[in-house]
Amino acid sequence: MSTINPASPGPNAYPREKEQWLALTGVSPRIREATASSISAAARHVARVRPVLRALEVGWHAAAAAARLGVRLAAGSLTRGGEMRASVAGRTLAELFEALGPAYVKLGQLLGTRRDLLGEDALRHLARLQDALPPGPFGEVATLFRDELGMEAGDAFAELDPTPVASASIATVYRGRLHDGRVVAVKVRRPDVARRIHADLRLLRPAARLLARLPPFRLIPVEATVADFCACLERQLDFRAEAAASRRLRAALACEPGVVVPALVDELCGPSVLTMEFIPGLRAHPGRGKGETRESLRAAVRALYRMIFAEGCIHCDLHRGNLAFLAGGRAALLDFGFVAELGRDDQMKFAEFFLALATADGPRCARVTREMALSVPPGLAYAAFEAEVVALVSEASRSRAGDFLVAGFVGRLFDIQRRHGLRGTSAFVMPILSLLVVEGIVRDEDPGFDFQREALPFVLGPAVPALFPRPGLREDMELARQADRAVPRGLTAMPPVRLPFTDEATGFTGVVPSP
Repeated sequence: MSTINPASPGPNAYPREKEQWLALTGVSPRIREATASSISAAARHVARVRPVLRALEVGWHAAAAAARLGVRLAAGSLTRGGEMRASVAGRTLAELFEALGPAYVKLGQLLGTRRDLLGEDALRHLARLQDALPPGPFGEVATLFRDELGMEAGDAFAELDPTPVASASIATVYRGRLHDGRVVAVKVRRPDVARRIHADLRLLRPAARLLARLPPFRLIPVEATVADFCACLERQLDFRAEAAASRRLRAALACEPGVVVPALVDELCGPSVLTMEFIPGLRAHPGRGKGETRESLRAAVRALYRMIFAEGCIHCDLHRGNLAFLAGGRAALLDFGFVAELGRDDQMKFAEFFLALATADGPRCARVTREMALSVPPGLAYAAFEAEVVALVSEASRSRAGDFLVAGFVGRLFDIQRRHGLRGTSAFVMPILSLLVVEGIVRDEDPGFDFQREALPFVLGPAVPALFPRPGLREDMELARQADRAVPRGLTAMPPVRLPFTDEATGFTGVVPSP
C-alpha cells in the first residue's frame, strides 16, 4: 500500500516527485495538471527573482558592514590606544566576506596575500579566511562516505580526529589514520556550499554584462574574465575535477625536487570527499635563515612557472592556506580545486611577452600586446601606442628586482590599451592572477627576490620558436627539453644543464638554460 512520507518533498519538489505527490493525495487529473502548471510557473518566477533577492542580501550585508566600520572607527578615535584603522577595516572586511559566503571568501583569500596593498594590520584578520573559518559538521564525513563511496567511515579509517586541521570556504580538512597505518588528510565539502556559490554566480554574470556596458569598462574583457572565474569556482565544487588536476600537476612537478604535492588515496575519493597523504611539518613561513627562505620561495616560484609555461594547467589559488613551506628549502602545494587551463598558443604568446619584458624588448612587448587584443581600432596610432609600451618596459627594466611589481605593471599596461582603444583578452587573466597571489607572499618574505630572472629558463623554451622561427626548431627544442628531463635530479651538486643551439636561418647562437 502506498503511503505519503511526512518528510517527502511535497508539492515544491522536482517534476516527477510533484506528480507522485499529487497522485498519492487522490486529486483529480484536471486539478493535478493545473496545480503542477502553477507550481512550475511559481518555480520559474522564483528563479527569475532569486538573483534580485541575492543582490538585496549582498547590499544589506555591505550596508551593515559599513555601519559597523563607522561605529568602530568612531569608538577607536574616542579611546586612547584604540585599534588601528587598518586593523578595524581588515576585521570588518573579513566579517563581510565570511557573511556573504564562499565566492566572496575566495576574494578575501586573494586580497589576503597583498600586504603591499592592505598592510599588516588588515591582513592579520583576512588571514583567517584562508584556513581558519568555522568548520562544517563533522557528521558530514560519515554521510559522504556512505553515500558516495558505499562504505562506513569506520571501514576506511582506524582513527579520524573530529578536530579539523583546516577549514576554508569550500571544505573542511580532518586528520585520520588508515588501517594500514598511513596518516591521511580528509577533505570534505561543506553541505550547503554548492547552492550558495550558484546563487552568487547567477548574480555575478548579469552584473558583469551590466558593467561591460559602462564606458570605462567597454574595452576590458569583463564578461570573459568573470566567466572564467565562475567556471573555476564551479569546478571547485566537484572534487573529481580537483583530483584529476592534483594527479596531473603532481606528475608535472615531480622533476622539481623542492616541490611537494600530496598523493591521493584514490579509492577514498569521490565527488565531495578527497583523501590524501598527510604532510607533516607544514609552516606558513619559509625558513629561519635567508638561504633556506630563498630556496623555499624559489621552489614555489619555479612550480608556478612550470605550471604556466610548460604544463598549461595553473593553480590560481596559492594563498598561504594552499602554499606552505617545509624544512630544507621546500614548498608544498595543496588544494587543486581552483585551476585554469592555458592553451599552447596562449602559452607561446605569454612566454614571448615575458621574455621580451625580461630582456627590455619594448617593441616586441607592444607587438604581442596588439596581436593578443580581441579587437584593434582601425585608426590605431601604433607608433604612439608602441612608444608608451616601450617607455613602460624601459622603466620596469631599470627597476631593482625588489621594486618591480606585477600588479603595478599590469595595471599600467591595461591603461595604455584602454587609452588607445585596444580591447584586451581574458586569456592571460588567470596566469596573471596566480602571479599576483604568489608575488604577494614572496615580496612579504624576501623583497629582493627577482621574479623575472627566475622565469627566464622557463620562458626561453616556449618563446624561442617565436623569436627565431624556422622549420623544425620547435621539434628541436622539444627534444632538448626531453634530454634535459632525463638528467638525474638527485645530482643536486651538478650545475644546471645548458643546451646549446644555433638557428641557421638567423645565425643566432645561444643556450637554453635547463628549467
